[in-house]
Amino acid sequence: MTDNSDRVWGRGADGELMCSYHGWQFNGCGKCTRIPQIINKAAEGTSCRSSRSSVATFPVSVACGMIWVFPDNTSPPGEKPFIPKAIHEYLEERPSARFFMRDLPYGHDILLENLLDPSHLPFSHHGVGGLNRANMTQGHGMQLVTDVDEIEALTSNDPTCIARTMYPMGTPGNMDGVLEFKGPHFVGYKYHLGVAGIQRLLFTVIIKSIFKLFPYKAHMFDHAIFDGDGVFLTRQQNTLYREGRSWKSAYYCPSLADSMVIAMRKWYDEHGMDGQPLWHGPAGVPRRPVAQEEVLDRYNQHTKHCAVCKGGLRRLKGIQLGATIAAVTCWFAFICACISNTAPAGIKAAAFLLTALSLA
Repeated sequence: MTDNSDRVWGRGADGELMCSYHGWQFNGCGKCTRIPQIINKAAEGTSCRSSRSSVATFPVSVACGMIWVFPDNTSPPGEKPFIPKAIHEYLEERPSARFFMRDLPYGHDILLENLLDPSHLPFSHHGVGGLNRANMTQGHGMQLVTDVDEIEALTSNDPTCIARTMYPMGTPGNMDGVLEFKGPHFVGYKYHLGVAGIQRLLFTVIIKSIFKLFPYKAHMFDHAIFDGDGVFLTRQQNTLYREGRSWKSAYYCPSLADSMVIAMRKWYDEHGMDGQPLWHGPAGVPRRPVAQEEVLDRYNQHTKHCAVCKGGLRRLKGIQLGATIAAVTCWFAFICACISNTAPAGIKAAAFLLTALSLA
C-alpha cells in the first residue's frame, strides 16, 4: 500500500497486513492481531480484542492480475463482489489484456465529459493514430437513441444514455459509431468500420506486434492522448469549481455533438453532489490551479507505478550507459592511436585539440 509520495503504508506479514508506522498487524477482517509495543502478552490480547484497535475493511476481488477494491464497508468482505460475474469472467479469459493507469489531476465528471465528447478527437489529438482535423468539414453528427427496441439492438448494458455518432476517421457525414454511458463510470464506443479489413489487419498484426515487442510503447501512445486533453481539462475544472460556476452557465453547447455530455450532466444533477459522485463529494476537487508541469508529469502519474514502463525505462538507461561506455572507449582508443609515434603531426594536433575541447 503506497501513496503518490512513495511512502509505504502497509506491508505483508505472515499473511496479514502490517502497519509500517508502528508494526501493528491486522487480519483480513480488520481485527488487530499484534501490537508489538505491549510487553505483556495478556494485555496485548485484551487490546487486540478491543473494537478500537480494529480497522475498516472493504470487499476485494482479484482479476487479471489486479486487486479490485469496492470502497464500501457496509457489508462484510466477500459478501458483495466488486466485479460483476460477466466482467470477472471476461478478464480471467484474457490474462494478457493490456491495461493503462494514470493519475489525472482532474475529477471523475471532467474525465467523463472528455470521454463522451468524440468531436474533440481530430483537433486535440491531430496526428495521433491517423486523426486529422482536416477531416472535420461537415460537423460532427450525434443523435440520442431513446427507442427501447433500438437500444436493445445496440447494447445489452442497460445504458443511462446512448447515441449514434460520427466515426471521426470515417467518411464525412457518417453515423457509424455508437457511444454509450452507464452511470457512474462506464463509457463504451462501438464503430462499424464496414469493409476496412486491411486497416484492421494492419492494426492487429503490425501495431499490436510492435506493442508486444515493446509493451511500453503502447503506454506512450496512451500518454499522447491524455497529454493532449489534460491542459484543457484542468483549466475547465478550475473554471467550474474554483470559480464556483454551474456547468449550465459555464458551458455553451450549441451543437448536437454535445448531446451525451449534457445527458451525463443531467444524470449527475439528479444522482450526484455538485457534479461529483455521492461517495466523492466536492471536498476532493482541487481548489488550486494545476501547473502544466504537473499535468504532463508522466513519471509520477504513471511510470513509477507501472512495472512495464519501469522496466522499459531501466532498459533504456542501461542502453544509454552502455552507449556512453562504448563511446568513451572508442574515444580513448582514438586518442591513444593519434598520440602514438606513428601518427602524422596533423592527426596528433587534432587529437590534442579535440581532447582540450571535450575537457573544457
